[in-house]
This record gives sequence, structure tokens and C-alpha cells, in this order.
Amino acid sequence: MNSMYRDYNSFYGKMWVILALLVVIPVLLIFYLFYDKIMNLTDRTILFITLILSCFLAGLALLRSSIEKLGHLAEETGIVALGEKREPIHINADKEMNDIAENFNFVLMKGDDANRELKEQSIKLMLYAKDLARSNEKLQEAYRDTIYRLVVAAEYKDKDTGDHLLRMGLYCALIAEKLGMSSSEIQSIKYAAPMHDVGKIGIPDNILMKMGKLTQKEFDVIKTHTMIGSNILANSDAKVIQMAQKIALSHHEKWDGKGYIYGLSGDKVDLTGRIVCLADCFDALISKRPYKDPYSVEVACDIINNDRGKHFDPQLVDIFLDNIDELVKIKKDVDSSQNVPLSNLLWGGRVQL
Repeated sequence: MNSMYRDYNSFYGKMWVILALLVVIPVLLIFYLFYDKIMNLTDRTILFITLILSCFLAGLALLRSSIEKLGHLAEETGIVALGEKREPIHINADKEMNDIAENFNFVLMKGDDANRELKEQSIKLMLYAKDLARSNEKLQEAYRDTIYRLVVAAEYKDKDTGDHLLRMGLYCALIAEKLGMSSSEIQSIKYAAPMHDVGKIGIPDNILMKMGKLTQKEFDVIKTHTMIGSNILANSDAKVIQMAQKIALSHHEKWDGKGYIYGLSGDKVDLTGRIVCLADCFDALISKRPYKDPYSVEVACDIINNDRGKHFDPQLVDIFLDNIDELVKIKKDVDSSQNVPLSNLLWGGRVQL
């Protein structure tokens, strides 16, 4: 801004030098060329010349005043343009220059009105966005709560249902994170993994809750829970449910193709199904079941490592073993969270990755 002032002052100085030269040089030239005649002029002639010069100087004074007022107007508009002033411009000048100032003030006021309206609309938009975010969060909570109740209903008769479902979500989210999956995929598998056995709701209790070894016929019935779960979760527009449907159908497939229900092998098995398969087996090994006591973490790791490339995806086994301490911590954290609803833990973030 100071440079702008310096430019104006420089402009005034230059104008005065030019005007002075326009007056002084012609006078000196005339005086030089007509020295003898000037010396012999009558008093009337000298008076006439003096009047002409006086009028000329008066004109210069008026011109100086106009230039200063024009400079003041330019200076004030420059300050407003740079945002250093938002007040109307006032100058004491002739009608034309005052009209220019008034027109500028009108534009300035219109701009202020527009800025005020824009600010008000921005505030309203921000409030609307906050309300929308709160509504969306409530909708998400209801959505997650529905998922929770669905998976609990599917395994209602299992006393370890809540802890198992919670551990499954957290195990799979950790493995997905270490595998380098996107944040949205990690969140989705955290919510989708607990639905892996939702199809058990269609398995008869006498088979599902049997204490002893299953017959081949009973095992064939058990295997249908993958198809039942897939059918329950099919045709959803929600990405989490779509992922859960793939998991329900594929989490008993094996890397070597000897699993069920389609006998798929390798990368043909959905990645999320392979992750859940590993996490589910680990949790089953270290947890108490009606037909067995829990294995130690060391024994469970040996069993899983021995099935690397057979039952389990080799890459996932390596990630699993490299992060076993974090997986064990998840189990300890979940087991220590007594009498806390599953929805509070899994969806509310009490147990963090």
C-alpha cells in the first residue's frame, strides 16, 4: 500500500515539474528573444502581459487542485480495493468527481450487502451440514445395531456369542489393516465378519448343539449354513452386507481346495472369506467349546502354521504370526470387558485396533 502512495506522490511531483517547465521555459525564451523590445514596452503592455501570466498561473493552481482531488480519489479506491478500508469515500470536489465517488460508494455498499448475505448463507449451510451429519450418524447407529441383533439372533444359544463376534470383527480388521486394505474396507470387514455364521439360524438345534462328534449326514447339514447365510444376506445395496454375504458363503473354503461349499482354491476364494477363515479357526482353537478345552496360543499358532498353504492363505498366515501379540491383546481386552453389550464394544470403539 505504501508503494501506491509513493507512486501518487511521484505522479504529483512529475506533473508540477512539467507544468513549471511549460510556464518558465516559454517566458524565458520570449524574454531572451525580445529583450530589447520588452525593455521599451509601455506600462500598459507590461500590465497586459502580467495579467495574462496571472491568469495562466491561476489556471495552473486550479489544475493542481483537481489533480490532488483525483489523486485522493484514486488513493481511497486503492485502499478499499486492497481490503484495508470498508468505509464510504468522501471527497470535496466538483460534481463529476463527487459522482464518481458516490458511484463507487454504491458499488461498495452492494458488495457489503452481498458479502453479508453470502456469510449468512454459509452459516446456514454449515448448520445444515452438522444436522445432516448427526442424522447420518444416528442412521449408521441404527444400521449397526440391526446387524448386531441379527448376528446375536443367529448364535443366540451360544454362551460365548458376544465375545466371539466381537473378537472376530477386531481380528479381521487388524489382519486387513496389516494386509494394506483401504480404511473403508477395514471398517466394512470389522462389521461384516461377525455375520459369517448367520446361516446357523437355519440349522436344527439337535445338530448345532450336539456335544459329541457329528455323523457325516449331520456334518452335511452343518455345511449348509454357508448357503443359508448367503441367501439371508443376498441382494443388498449396502456394501457391508454385500461383503458379509461373500464371507458367509466362502469362509469354510480352503487354500488347497478341500473346503466347502464349492471346493474353491487359492485366489478363487474371496479375500475376505480367507481372512475370516483364519480368524475364526484361531478363535475356535484358543476358546472353550462344548467338545474341547482351549488350546494355548503357542499350540494354536503351530496348528495354523502347519496348515499354511493347505487350509490357509500363506500370506495371511505370515501376517497373522507377525502380529500375534496384537491379536492376543484383542482377546484379553475383550475378555476383560465384562457385562458390556456387544454393540457398545464393536461399534462404539471401546476396544481399539
